[in-house]
Amino acid sequence: MAKYPEIKCTAFDISTNELLDKVTREHEAGQYVADVVHIKDQDGSLYNEYVKNKIFYLYQPADIFAHIDPSYTETATPLYIELTQLFYNAETYPDGSPITNIWQLTLPEWKGKIMMQNPLDNVSWGSWITGFCVGDVPDQLAAAYNPCPAPHDGV
Repeated sequence: MAKYPEIKCTAFDISTNELLDKVTREHEAGQYVADVVHIKDQDGSLYNEYVKNKIFYLYQPADIFAHIDPSYTETATPLYIELTQLFYNAETYPDGSPITNIWQLTLPEWKGKIMMQNPLDNVSWGSWITGFCVGDVPDQLAAAYNPCPAPHDGV
């Protein structure tokens, strides 16, 4: 805003679901309030529901897209990679990760100690969780599973 003071901007820092609900209601009411929506399309649903129905229009600046193969930009803007990771408190666990297997987080001693965003409020988390169900991951999770409440090795 300092660089372009003639442009007035009102930013909304809201969840993916809240944003989609807001722009959908506004569009249905003929109120086109949002000029720019910055949002991730993890599973193609935004393209299929919003771009194809002309609620959103993809903005792809020519100076940035000139060097990108058009086959990669047909339905999205592939400008970055985002990782979803698990973190732990290094002050509490100075010797390193307190777990060696994701299944350990299902043990009673972790109850109330895990914090994450509600996956129902954010498409990104839903996609992350869905990732446990594709490719080799289900087999890796099954192989790492040990139902006894003891430390696990592996995944």
